[in-house]
Amino acid sequence: MIKILLPVLIISSGCTKQEAEPRGLNDTFNEQILKKGIPHEEIIQLQGFTRFAFYVVKEHRYITDGYSIGDNFLACYATLTFIDKQTFIMDTEEYIPMEPPILYRKLSIRGEMTPGGQVKFYWPGSWHELKSDFSGLESRTNIVAQVTEHTGMILSGPGISKNTLLYMGSFDGEKLFADMHLTGIQTEPGTMPFLVDIIDGPVQINFMFDLEISE
Repeated sequence: MIKILLPVLIISSGCTKQEAEPRGLNDTFNEQILKKGIPHEEIIQLQGFTRFAFYVVKEHRYITDGYSIGDNFLACYATLTFIDKQTFIMDTEEYIPMEPPILYRKLSIRGEMTPGGQVKFYWPGSWHELKSDFSGLESRTNIVAQVTEHTGMILSGPGISKNTLLYMGSFDGEKLFADMHLTGIQTEPGTMPFLVDIIDGPVQINFMFDLEISE
């Protein structure tokens, strides 16, 4: 994955800034959403962004928030297909936001959704991601090892489960937001430009799917 951050940080600096404030899991689970039934249509088209945030606890600052600070986001298009009343497949394509856009990654995610709209899914065991020479996509596996390599960090927290990343969130019939949370302690330089110098103390990591129904 997070060689994603190298092209995104360099290339997307000229893109439109995202003004929204970062949201966390607590914001996506609310009583109003959970009390109303969410229609599970057979196929739903979504679009929006995948966002990647890193927060240095000791310094009380974001290195990148996935919105405006650091421009660390990808355009994302998704097809949400319900297999039954609880299970869905979400096929996504993520693009580096430049002209013309460059396809960065393709995922096929299997997840679960309650009648009230609570969403839970794991990062898939394999996916396709842009090669370092930009010559096309290649198959990837083991997202936890990849994040560890790119951050140079020992990772822990609720976002790691079954040796992959666990996302939780909600769908209110119009917007789907799901994220995962990790804490990283950097022990060696990462491959990302803002993690070449070792950061003192914990770093809070938040990866997000921030999507809404396509017009």
